Amino acid sequence: MKKDLVKLRNSFLRNLPWKIAAFLMAFTLWFIISNVEDPMRTDSVPVFLELRNEAALMAGAGIHLENIDNLRNQTIRVTVRGTSSNIDAIRQNIRAYIDLSAPGIIAAAQAGEPLSVDVQPDGYGSIELLSFSPRNVTLIMDTITTIDMVVDVETEGTVADGYFQPPESVSVTPDVVTVTGPTSIVDRIDRLVVTVDTEGAYYAIAQEGLAILAQDAMGTTVESIHLHFENSADIEIPIFRRARVQILQPPYSHAQSPPGYGIHSVAWNPGWLDVAGETEAIANLAPIVLDPIPQGSIENYTTDFTVPYDIRFFLPTGVFLIDPTQHAILVDVFVEPFVEREFVIAIEDVAILGLPANTRVIDEEITITLSALRTIMAAVSNIAPTAFVNSLNLVEGYNEIPIVIPLPARVSLVGEEAPFITIYYEAIDEDEYDYDEDGELGEEDEEAGD
Repeated sequence: MKKDLVKLRNSFLRNLPWKIAAFLMAFTLWFIISNVEDPMRTDSVPVFLELRNEAALMAGAGIHLENIDNLRNQTIRVTVRGTSSNIDAIRQNIRAYIDLSAPGIIAAAQAGEPLSVDVQPDGYGSIELLSFSPRNVTLIMDTITTIDMVVDVETEGTVADGYFQPPESVSVTPDVVTVTGPTSIVDRIDRLVVTVDTEGAYYAIAQEGLAILAQDAMGTTVESIHLHFENSADIEIPIFRRARVQILQPPYSHAQSPPGYGIHSVAWNPGWLDVAGETEAIANLAPIVLDPIPQGSIENYTTDFTVPYDIRFFLPTGVFLIDPTQHAILVDVFVEPFVEREFVIAIEDVAILGLPANTRVIDEEITITLSALRTIMAAVSNIAPTAFVNSLNLVEGYNEIPIVIPLPARVSLVGEEAPFITIYYEAIDEDEYDYDEDGELGEEDEEAGD
């Protein structure tokens, strides 16, 4: 037994340097071959940052990441060392992430503290994670806001000539939409609007599924994948026939003014109004006569006054004002005192018709007194009376012949008796004259008669 151990030891130690050299040569050869076929190297692997449990953050905490798009495009460079085969095998499995559901992450982000990036896995076989950059990122958080907004309808173009589209009669469904999104985005929205083309339209428009757009105060569309609201609507837009209707003067002829006063004239504004309505109603549209001016107003005013009317109460069924603000008709009533004025008329200015030759006019002039409202009286100038003499009714001596005075409208004579002129008639005996066969006076008798 002892001999066997000695023999074994001598066999091991025999040519020991050569054996060591052979071992070193074999190891070197293995190392060289292994590095040539699968060498060791250090590599930088770009990895997009992952945001894990984002939905839990938004739904549970009501928070939106304002810089979420930038974070999703954030590249983390992970430096690893290992053989080429191992690096290639693990390249697709390297993950750089932030777990948004981790405890304290919301408080840290709201405090503006940078958050650490985690990398997974941190090794694979002989792969060694050397470093990664950046190691921290900052989350910019925003709260989620929910508001209800009215949907406006905006028409583009002009309806056909002779037609009218009243903006307030547009129907949109839904008319109110719930908008949900980050506060910073929702706050930019000034209105929700549906746009409809009405160019040349002459009949009612009904469309479904029109896009609802969110716009800011400048009219620019606000778009974001984080903005949520019902984005289509149905609309109905009535189109009406338009026309102009005349407003006629309200009657007042039977109204009694205070003693000594009267209505000189009436003016009203506007005299025409733009209206619209159904085709049949517009076709039957007639001028509008306002109600009589209230007697109570007339009998109590000795100065000008105004009576307001609301034209909406006078429009026929199916007709409405194009401009609803112009519903007031103001009727101005001008009141003046009655005045009297004397006129002296020379007798030669009186046209006397039918006056026989054997008469003469006694008067040299006549005086009349006229009454009228002040403005009307100021316009009275020439008086041209006429007297009609009926010779058959004349008596010998003095005769009073009424005169007819053509007076302007709303001017009257003062006094109960009509004015007259006095003529003197001298009767002629027919026996004093000779007549020829034709009943004509002879020449000598004609001279005598003259």
